[in-house]
Amino acid sequence: MIISVSEFRAAHEVRAEAGSPGLPTSWPPPTESRGRVSYPWHDDAMGDLVRSDDAATSASVGELVLRRLSSTDRWNLALVQRAEVWDELRMRHLLDSLLADYPIGAILLSTVREHTRELVIQPDGSRAESDAESGSWQILDGQQRINAVFSIFTAHGNYGHFLLDMRMERPAPAPAQGRSAKERAIPHIRHLRDANEELESRERFVDLSRWADWAAVHEDLRALRIDDSTVGKLLNDLDPSFDSDVSPEERPIAVRNLDRLIRAWTKRSVPILRAEMDSPLDVLEVFSRINLGGVDVAGADVYFAGVKTFWRDAEARVDQVLNDAPMLRNRLGALRFLSRLASRALGHGDVLPLTVDRLAGKKGDLLRAALAEITEPGSPVRVRLAAFASWYSAESSLGYVLQQATPELWDDLLAWAVTAPTPDVEWYRASIEALDSYLLGATLFRYRSVMGDTFRRIAFHESLEAGSAAQPFPLEEIVSVIRAKTRLRGSRGRAVGGVESEDALENLASRNGWILTALAQRIPYRSQPEDDFDWDHIFPQAQAHRMWVPGQGGRRRHHPDRHLINSPGNFWALNSSANRSLQDISGRRKFDLLLSWLQEGEAWRVWEADRWSISADEIESFILVDEKLNGDPASIDEAMVIFKSTVKARSRRLLDEAINRFPRLRMMADDPNAPMHDAAPKRRDYRDALGLSVADLTLSTLDHSEARSRLRERARQLGSMIEDRLREAGALKQSWPWEPSGVGASEMAFAAFELVGGNCIELMLKWESASGARFELKAYPNKRRPSRPHLYEGFSEIALKAPWWADDGAVVDEFLRSVSNVQEMYPR
Repeated sequence: MIISVSEFRAAHEVRAEAGSPGLPTSWPPPTESRGRVSYPWHDDAMGDLVRSDDAATSASVGELVLRRLSSTDRWNLALVQRAEVWDELRMRHLLDSLLADYPIGAILLSTVREHTRELVIQPDGSRAESDAESGSWQILDGQQRINAVFSIFTAHGNYGHFLLDMRMERPAPAPAQGRSAKERAIPHIRHLRDANEELESRERFVDLSRWADWAAVHEDLRALRIDDSTVGKLLNDLDPSFDSDVSPEERPIAVRNLDRLIRAWTKRSVPILRAEMDSPLDVLEVFSRINLGGVDVAGADVYFAGVKTFWRDAEARVDQVLNDAPMLRNRLGALRFLSRLASRALGHGDVLPLTVDRLAGKKGDLLRAALAEITEPGSPVRVRLAAFASWYSAESSLGYVLQQATPELWDDLLAWAVTAPTPDVEWYRASIEALDSYLLGATLFRYRSVMGDTFRRIAFHESLEAGSAAQPFPLEEIVSVIRAKTRLRGSRGRAVGGVESEDALENLASRNGWILTALAQRIPYRSQPEDDFDWDHIFPQAQAHRMWVPGQGGRRRHHPDRHLINSPGNFWALNSSANRSLQDISGRRKFDLLLSWLQEGEAWRVWEADRWSISADEIESFILVDEKLNGDPASIDEAMVIFKSTVKARSRRLLDEAINRFPRLRMMADDPNAPMHDAAPKRRDYRDALGLSVADLTLSTLDHSEARSRLRERARQLGSMIEDRLREAGALKQSWPWEPSGVGASEMAFAAFELVGGNCIELMLKWESASGARFELKAYPNKRRPSRPHLYEGFSEIALKAPWWADDGAVVDEFLRSVSNVQEMYPR
């Protein structure tokens, strides 16, 4: 069925009508070969849906999963598709929607009449590009949902195991937006990272990753006899860890839950829509309209889709760069950095925010060409990027804080490193304090969230300039220019915090507990097994119920300071094995156990006591708090006074330690009296610094305002150089500039000179939107007659024999040769 985009948008919100002819019967079990699972019954007996694509208008979840499992009859991904981005919580909510028989939206397939490429999911979960077969269908919208049901109902996804409590009624609907509220709304569905992870009351749950295999060895699932007498055995057959001895009260609940699962698996409730298109550009256009018509997909995702549409190896190259510099976090982070770098290298502006329209026209062509060049294996950018990323992640004093820093700040460090002449370790080392201070300070004081893209553009450009000039990392320059531009304030009235008052320091410490703790405990950037850790409440959160005050009628109420249980001063990082063994133990017993495990050496991997980020006095205070929380209201009040003062003092101490270790943090805080200055002039582009051959040689990608600015800037510079040379030769009488406003599709700027004797000659800089920039000249007998009727023959707006991309010295030399020719032919 071929549909229009508008029909798809309308149908996307409507659930397909019920009615499933059921799945095939008599399915042989799956086999495995070379790590790939094959279901022989899938290719031969999938039913009408698989054998007749054109006639299919809906599918069941089972059919979607089986098609994904197939090696011969599957839908691959349209090239614009982003990576799998749903987390386990969204997958659990999708499962709950299936159990409730809610609509989960349509699957949109596309086919392209022109030659195109597609993304193929490999057995290991990676993605590879390949040529698409003529007439084949690719998934244009719905990848995340198909991946979710594949991950839920098979053991072949990369998201762990999804378990359903078969003895619990599905809770009543509870619309939720926050993550915690969403978690509370689905207590009947759990997620485990691996099958060996412990789950309380595991015998109540079935592991749904077994479902596809279980369904494969049964007759038609809808024909199964499911009642109070059979449900326990069926569920135990599905998952041997399920206790088949179900109480009489719970059997009807289990029957309903199993019925829901079978209905979700077999009912054709997912609309399958198809759109036939002319070219890959149409695919990108539809993808953009679908995803930008609402709020589901960010503009950056659509930008990435556009890049992949026009750049054949985009995803593979971005993955390689991400491997070179894993601190960029993800594909979008790597693409953001590369795009900003390529645009600035070309002399264009920053591309923030990333939007798909930046890929249009000549400027888009040039940007994609630059992206391809700087990501080539062995390119100067790749070599410098890998060298710096490896060195800095190993040598930085920040350790694990490198993973907690604001992600966008890495753009600035890496821009500085890749524009450097060579990957010189000694040059890096001279800036390591500034690098650490910048990452830490801009994160602590929230530069990115307060000042937004204004800060990001300035910091990136200053970093490029310093790197290309082989100067140290420009921490002071970034901060002082930002001060001059923003006064460290954002557009919504927010301000960077200060350090000059107790309140400011307390707020700074309370907002950054994890970072300060990681610094104090010297947690490394890349953890070894002995460094595997959990964030732990020093006084356990599970013991917070002991923090109470008497209320009206003798009822207990939360103590006013109970919230401090979650304050930074009550957190530390504790080795995972120790933390899970301690569980909710508190007070003296907790610290005694830690010390005993430390003395036992390899029996328990516990960090040395000097890495605990807690002093002996603080330990005694926490022990005293535990002892005084004894049920007596007066004693509890004493305990809470000690607890409050201890956690606040510890939080402040961690901040003081960080500031003492990195004294430049103070210069990054809000201070009206701190120095500031406007940005110094920057290079026009950074092509040479990055070893980039791609160039906009004639400025053809610029708009009118950019072109006018470039022409006038270069006219002034060339005019000054020519004036000096003519004056040195005794040939100059006077000079003047001429900067007319743009007319029509052109821009112009002039540098004019009157020579001794009266002849006049002008250097003309012209730009047209179609052809770009060029040099011309004209000559005439006196200043009063510069118009066409009076121009010297042979010098009437002729092309200068120097292209726009020639260096200034060559342009001046060629212009002076023309001056000699004028004087020779028309002596005065």
